[in-house]
Amino acid sequence: MQKNESNPAGQKVCDLNFLTVTMGGNKLLVSDIMKEFLIQVPVELQCMKSALGEVNYQKIKSYAHSMKSTFSIMGISMVIPLLSALELIGSKEAGIEEARALDVQLCQIANQALEEIRLLSS
Repeated sequence: MQKNESNPAGQKVCDLNFLTVTMGGNKLLVSDIMKEFLIQVPVELQCMKSALGEVNYQKIKSYAHSMKSTFSIMGISMVIPLLSALELIGSKEAGIEEARALDVQLCQIANQALEEIRLLSS
């Protein structure tokens, strides 16, 4: 999948409606969660890269599972199929090249999400 297939025409990847509703419209809490996202996601992406480099399927599965909730709360639903596929690869303990390709797509979307959140946070 090319970047433009996962995100046609550069549309926004974040939909903060779920977060806003879940937090009862509390702007301070939403802001705090957005700041935490900006810290947590680069760490999680690096952990995934390390797991892929080590060909550690257990870690791939674990990080993919963990990242689902991180991205879901920010309304970044387009990464969920990628993370589910990574989780399945981790469970099967096979498909490292596919996992690396999925990670490239994940990073593209995550980087766009990080930029969107940075702009909203400033």
